[in-house]
Amino acid sequence: MAVCRGLADNGLTITPHGIDSLTLLSALNLAWNNIHQWPPLQSWPLLRTLHLSGNKLRHTPEGAFGTLHHLEELSLAMTERSGPLDEAIGQVWRTLRVLNVSHNPELSSANDSKWLGPNTLLDILDISSTNVTLVREMCTEDISIFASSTPPPSDGFLYVVQSCAHPDFKVRLIDISADNATEIQTALGPTYQELRRKKVDGDDECRSSARNRMFRFQTSNSPVECAVRQGIKPGGTHADSPVLNYQCHCSSGYVQDTDGVCRLFWSPGRLAGLLFGAGALALLASAPYLVRLWRRRRRLAFDLDLHRGLLEETASDVVALKRAWEIDWRDLTLTTRIDEGAEGAFGEVGPLSDVH
Repeated sequence: MAVCRGLADNGLTITPHGIDSLTLLSALNLAWNNIHQWPPLQSWPLLRTLHLSGNKLRHTPEGAFGTLHHLEELSLAMTERSGPLDEAIGQVWRTLRVLNVSHNPELSSANDSKWLGPNTLLDILDISSTNVTLVREMCTEDISIFASSTPPPSDGFLYVVQSCAHPDFKVRLIDISADNATEIQTALGPTYQELRRKKVDGDDECRSSARNRMFRFQTSNSPVECAVRQGIKPGGTHADSPVLNYQCHCSSGYVQDTDGVCRLFWSPGRLAGLLFGAGALALLASAPYLVRLWRRRRRLAFDLDLHRGLLEETASDVVALKRAWEIDWRDLTLTTRIDEGAEGAFGEVGPLSDVH
């Protein structure tokens, strides 16, 4: 098996000469060139992966995919496709697991949607930014559908999404992110935006071995963001080949919970937990300061008690001193008169009439 994946984004205008001689080619990546003519697909009957996105391949030649009985991945995004989808890909849909026809505004719905349904092997279908209508027949098991900027279904997006969200369909992802789907989110409820559910078959043995399934519903305000990414699939004994897959993560403002569901980061419970955690961290951070403050308070209280005691002792000493210096007249004894032997007359004073 041979792989040609180094031809992408090389400014090619035609398919490289001599590549048609690689009859065992299993993967061909000619994406993001300026090729106007279809490559000779009939030369590669074993082709499994074909990437032609970003070229000028408006119309598909009749029978172009007729020999590709093993094709699993087909990317025709931004190739100026027009007409019905079934005509654009022919009968190759029977083996496809990945089909990307996005950003072809003139590509319309299939003439007959019977090619969709349980016989389809598709894992990824990208019809975003096309004129292809999302219908419930696209909702096959384990499929991921990217259908943003597509015409509204005749029954409305709500009916189709509700139908595809039913456990019987087992859809993994529906992306209508560029559409006004507020009423759909309200009708389906937040659990349908990313819902974990189990496949249960009735008896206990099947119940014990039930496997989890995830249904993601992506809108403009969805907690889930998914996108198609091009990667490399290891080829084992053969060369590696390009592969398209989708990757999902929680949108901005949401966080993945332990059960796998993206929930609001600032939910009441989480906000209460964050406030409690912040309070606990603040308490731990201020613990040394609080300990120092408590010790200082105790020291001040001790000093205050000591000064109060000293003041009380001083007051009692003053009272004792006052009492020691007080002399009662009854405690005095007269030993010597101070008027004895002094000059002057001491005696009775007569009346003034006796004085001459």
